[in-house]
Amino acid sequence: MLKRTIFIAILLLCLFNPLKAETVNAIAAIVDNEPITLFDVAQTKAKLNLTDAEALNLLIKDRLEQAQIKAMGLSTSQFEINERIAQLAGKNGMTPAQFRSFMAQKGVNAADLSEDVRNAILQEKLYRAIAAGSRSVSEERAKAYYEANKSEFEGYANVKVRVFRSTDARALEARINGENSLANVSVAEEDIAISGARPELVAVLMQTSDGAYTPIMRAPSGFEVMQVLSKYGRATLPFDSVKDALLTQMFNAERNKTLNDYFEKLRAKAKIEIIR
Repeated sequence: MLKRTIFIAILLLCLFNPLKAETVNAIAAIVDNEPITLFDVAQTKAKLNLTDAEALNLLIKDRLEQAQIKAMGLSTSQFEINERIAQLAGKNGMTPAQFRSFMAQKGVNAADLSEDVRNAILQEKLYRAIAAGSRSVSEERAKAYYEANKSEFEGYANVKVRVFRSTDARALEARINGENSLANVSVAEEDIAISGARPELVAVLMQTSDGAYTPIMRAPSGFEVMQVLSKYGRATLPFDSVKDALLTQMFNAERNKTLNDYFEKLRAKAKIEIIR
């Protein structure tokens, strides 16, 4: 999976320079009879800006992952690969054909693109299978953590906003895009107290920087969008406004712990020979 790490490059839309041809292709380590060459280490080090030790450890983990994918009989189809490529293309405002053409211009041919997407999907399936044993995170656990660590959830007490309302979402979209016309759009400045605001609105306002616009939201009279003017005062954010983010954070922490423990045990049992 890490032979080219092109999939990472796809997500970042950033490709790295190839290594010089004179890199010696000697063996750096052997993991359950699977070799890792000095070229593999140097390539991974350069692409991901790692030290030699970090690159080697990542490659060892990669070999262990490949072995587990094979042992679990995980597979993917061309349909799944095409669907993922279509998703990546859509996120970058392209059709699949345009995306493949773009990657080809960067030196990534269609076969390599499909292979790296295939490997990424298999890795996701492996991680999901391993993480299935993670301890579940209940709302009660999240609430207990919140109550014991309220200082972590301090935020602004008030948010001053400019609110644009309209029955036509397109008119609000035009305003966000800088068009001066305010036809069919009402404008008002409001001061929102976080303690009394809807939890979902609090989450949006806290994530919106000063001067920026919130997403267009449904309103009783149609649609509205808010431009955050300033935030001031300090208060503990209500649990309901941080609950979803906290549950996600706790779930990810449990998942990562499960994955790390799994691969640590796997590595301890594997036959790994570090040669140089």
